[in-house]
This record gives sequence, structure tokens and C-alpha cells, in this order.
Amino acid sequence: MEALKQPVQGLTIPIYRAIFMSLLIVGIFYIFMAYASAIGWGTGNMAAFATASTNPYYTLAQKFWGIGWWLVLFAIINSTLAVGIACTNAATRVMYTMAQAGTLPSAVGKIHPVHKTPYIAVHVEQLFQIGCFLLVGIFFGANQIFGFLGTIATLAVIVLYIMANIALTAFVRREHSADFNILRHVIVPLVGTLLLIPVLYITVYPVPAYPINLTPYIFIVMLIVGFVAMLVIAARRPTALDQDSTLLIRTVETATESDLREPQIG
Repeated sequence: MEALKQPVQGLTIPIYRAIFMSLLIVGIFYIFMAYASAIGWGTGNMAAFATASTNPYYTLAQKFWGIGWWLVLFAIINSTLAVGIACTNAATRVMYTMAQAGTLPSAVGKIHPVHKTPYIAVHVEQLFQIGCFLLVGIFFGANQIFGFLGTIATLAVIVLYIMANIALTAFVRREHSADFNILRHVIVPLVGTLLLIPVLYITVYPVPAYPINLTPYIFIVMLIVGFVAMLVIAARRPTALDQDSTLLIRTVETATESDLREPQIG
């Protein structure tokens, strides 16, 4: 991961600092938006904010901006497209790397001869995504798609981050003992984990209304299926998982250098 520690040619800010700056800026923006929303709606009536039949931000925009409320609609559409593209890029990159390592069928790792993109992985990811949307929409209604799938994704992200924090401490201590630092590799991951546990708790309790109350069980089933699949892969191709993680790290390093490098002029 040495590439993440060094400034990329053409950039004045090291990548790890840019990541932390982005997190800080986004965090401040979210806090400001939450504060502004609460003040605009009324702090004594936040229960109605959470249970509003229409998007509460539409209501706030119409109240304070009049016809300008459509700017909020445009911002939501723009953000939705941006998040969709980002999630697709992340998912297909991981799928492509897994195929290269042998933990997914090799066809998923094919690159388009013209566009140079993992087009099979893109198609598989999009079909899976559309299938999930349709299943939730058919069984629970279209208005439940975002909340239902979003809750499952939230549970997955929280558990993934907690496991990554735990793994970091063990990995650095075992593989890079000379670089082991109590603050960076024990205290910081531990604080991050402790902050995530309350979020995990309130996501599942108090038990949300149907059908969101089904999401923890679906997530647990998916977790078990994934764990069993990992055991099967480890038994049949013992080196595949190690190769998978190595390729993923190299892919991230390469993408970090190439995607963030600014063109040199002159």
C-alpha cells in the first residue's frame, strides 16, 4: 500500500490526506444539512419528519423556496445517479478482481476490446440490481425499495467496517510488526468500532415496521451463504482467496495512481 502514502505526480496533496479531507468536508456538510432540516421543519415535530408521506425535503423547499423547490428534486436526481455510478464502479471492480483471482467465473473478468471495461461484470451487476429492485417492488411495493435494500446495505457496510477494523490490528501486528503502532493500529480502529456498534443497534432495534423488520434476517442468511461459499472456495482452490486479496490491493493502488493523476501541461 506504499502508493497510498506517497503524493501522486501532478498532485499537491497526498492521497490519504485527500481522503480524510473529503470525509471531513462531507461530514460537516451532513451535520449542517441535518441541523438546517431540523430547524426548518421544527425541532418539536421531528416525528412527523420521519413519517412524512412525501419527501420532507420537498415540503421544506416548497415552504421556503416556492417554485424553486424543483432545485431540490434536481439535486436528489443528480445525487442518486452519482451514487448509482459509484456503487456500480466499486462492485464491478471487485467482481472483476475476484474473477481474475478465480473466486468468480473467469467470464466476469473479461475486458471489452474497444472500451477496455469489465463489461461482463457490469452486465451481471446491473442484472442483479434490477432483479433486486423488481423483487422488492413486487412483494412489498415500489415505495419500499430504497428503505429495504438500503437497510441491508447499511448492515453489510457496518459489519464489514467492524471486521476490517479487527483485521487491521491482527494483520499489521502479524505481517508488519516493525510498523505496528498502538494509536494507529489499535486505538483508532477500536474507537471506530465502538462508534459503529450503536449505529448497528439502532438499525435493528426498536424493531422497524414490516417489511424493514425482515432485513436483518435476510442479511444474516446472505452472510451465511457468503461464508459457506468462502469455505468451499478455500477447500477447492486454497490459493484463490489469498490471490484475490492481493489482486484487489494492487488494483486499488493502480487505480489510485492512474485515476487521480492530473495531466501534465507544457
